[in-house]
Amino acid sequence: MQQTPGSIGYVELIYALQNRISYGSVQNAAGEFVRADVPSVTAAAAAAAGAMPKDFRVSITNAPGAGVYPISSFTWLLLYEIRRTERRRR
Repeated sequence: MQQTPGSIGYVELIYALQNRISYGSVQNAAGEFVRADVPSVTAAAAAAAGAMPKDFRVSITNAPGAGVYPISSFTWLLLYEIRRTERRRR
């Protein structure tokens, strides 16, 4: 990106912070220009947390509210639980 004038790229927030990559603000659903940081991404997740469906199908992209960073997302980890009866069979 640095070698191409006017180019735009996207990386994960923590990667940008750890590597001191410069980035700008993005306009959210409330009309504010917000820079990505841990509180603004957390605000996006909090906006969806109260309405989380049982099947966990939710998007926090362009979440409503003040101070919300609009290009936010979750990372999910699904784990298989081995029950005691299954352990005995093995």
